[in-house]
Amino acid sequence: LQQYRGKFLIVIDNVRAHLAKKTRYKVEKLGIIWLPHPPILTSAIVH
Repeated sequence: LQQYRGKFLIVIDNVRAHLAKKTRYKVEKLGIIWLPHPPILTSAIVH
């Protein structure tokens, strides 16, 4: 993350797949770097 110092980092979470595609396209068109986060492993959630 050192190379991103002084820049904004936007974390997009809980986005439906069809909205994520539109958002990703717009973000990349604006020249913003997309930093995806790993998926949540539902098997790791303890109920």
